[in-house]
Amino acid sequence: MSSVVSIVIPANNEEESIKSSIDSVLKSTDSDDVEIVVACNGCTDRTKEVAESTGVRVVSSQKSGMGFGKNLGGRVAIGDIVLFLDADTRLMPGVIDAINNDFKRNPSIEAVGSMVAVLDNATVFERIVFFIVNYVQYFRKLPTPSGAIFISKSLYDKIGGFDENIPQGTSSELVMKALASGARWSFLWDAKAVTSPRRLRKVGLMRQLFSWMKNVKLLRENKIKELTNRNYEEIR
Repeated sequence: MSSVVSIVIPANNEEESIKSSIDSVLKSTDSDDVEIVVACNGCTDRTKEVAESTGVRVVSSQKSGMGFGKNLGGRVAIGDIVLFLDADTRLMPGVIDAINNDFKRNPSIEAVGSMVAVLDNATVFERIVFFIVNYVQYFRKLPTPSGAIFISKSLYDKIGGFDENIPQGTSSELVMKALASGARWSFLWDAKAVTSPRRLRKVGLMRQLFSWMKNVKLLRENKIKELTNRNYEEIR
């Protein structure tokens, strides 16, 4: 029997991309054991209305924040497994089945994990870089820039969800807490998430990758104040 999987999509002013993200989830599996929760946080556009028009569950708050938005949806999710999906990211077919199969193979161990990151409309150079990035994240036990991270709901609740006090690096911080609690790391090579290149194209591919690496370094060194003071530009 498959576990119920909750897909939480935190969204802050994502009216242009939210429907594509929702549609990708609906097309990724034919299982009925799937719940979609769109967590609108601090939206001033039509994100909430667009999400509601698809018939999925929508929760909203005037407050915004990377960690807050994820927890807004995560705390009301009813699934045994929660998949957090960025609003500018699409799931490829078979992702939900791959997650379920992974948990079936290890039913007694709480887990946190990610999957192969694919950059939408990538250049040859970007494909090469992301090929390397996926292997690096697999071995380092950290989420890729796929915009998709999954975790046992019991584990998510136990470790207190995402840190709402840091403006970036929230997924890495969650994984670190989960692994420290004894969780299993799972990187799915048979599951893919296609993420938008908008940040990488605006900031610069290598510059953004080094910025993510810096976030991880600061988290591992517990330099939270320095991480909090780092600039994080919202890009839409």
